[in-house]
Amino acid sequence: MKTLKKYINYVLIVLLFFSISFGSCEDGVYIKPYDQYISDNFENYEDIRKMLIDTLGKWKKDSLVNISFLFFDDAWQVDSILLFNGDSSRFYTTINVSSKHRKNATSDFIKGMTGAKINDKWYFHLEENRYVSRHGLKSDIYSAMSFEEISYVSHTRAMSRLLKIDKEGQYFIDYDEMENNFFKAYKSSYPNIDKIDSVLLKRIAAYKKKKLDVKLIERVKEKRLNSVRPDDPEINNKSLWDKIFGKEEVGLFETEAWKNRRKN
Repeated sequence: MKTLKKYINYVLIVLLFFSISFGSCEDGVYIKPYDQYISDNFENYEDIRKMLIDTLGKWKKDSLVNISFLFFDDAWQVDSILLFNGDSSRFYTTINVSSKHRKNATSDFIKGMTGAKINDKWYFHLEENRYVSRHGLKSDIYSAMSFEEISYVSHTRAMSRLLKIDKEGQYFIDYDEMENNFFKAYKSSYPNIDKIDSVLLKRIAAYKKKKLDVKLIERVKEKRLNSVRPDDPEINNKSLWDKIFGKEEVGLFETEAWKNRRKN
C-alpha cells in the first residue's frame, strides 16, 4: 500500500511539473508590442530596410565572404523591426535565416546587422550569429521554422536588451543600451565619434576585398541540397514518461497560445 501511495504521489508531482512547464511556455507568447512597434514605425524606415536588402543582394552578387550564409541558405529575410538610437544615426536589426535546405539541420539562425549613417550616407555592418535550436520550439526538430517564428525569436531574444516591454505591455527602446551596443567596444580606444566612424568604414571596406571561391559555393550548396533527413528518434531514446503515457513533446510554436497569439 505504501508503495502504491508513493507511486501516486510521484505521478501527481510529475503532472504538476508538466502543467507548470506548459503553462510557462504559453504565457511566454507575447507578440502584440512587437506588432505595435512595426505598425507605428515601419513606414519611417521602410526605405532604409529596402536599401539594406539591395545591399545584401549586391554583396551576394560580388561573392563576398562576410555573407556566405546567403549563398548556402537561400531562405532569408531582413526582419521587419529596425531599432534606432536617439539621433537615428545607428540602427540594429537581424537577418532571419531558415535552414530548410539542410534536411538534417536542427536549428535555424539569426544574424545581427547594424547600420551607421556617416556623412548622410548609410553603411551596413554584420554582427554576431545566433543559432536558434528548434528543441522546445517545435516537436519536429527537422522541420525548419517559418520566418514569423524565427522573427519572434529575434524579437524576444536578440532584440530584447534594446526593445523592452514595460509592466503595461508597452514597448520602449532602451537608448542607453543602444549607445553601449554601438559605441562601448570602441570608446576605450576611440573616444571621438569621428574616429569610431573611421574604424567602421575601414572594416566595411575590408569586406569588399574578401571573396568566396565560386567552386566552394557550389560544393557546399550541393552538399546541403543532397542532405538527408535523419530517422525520428527510436522509442528507446524517449523519456520514461513518453514510454508509459505516449505523451508527445509540444513545442512553443504548437501551443494554443501561439496559435491564438493575435486574438484578443
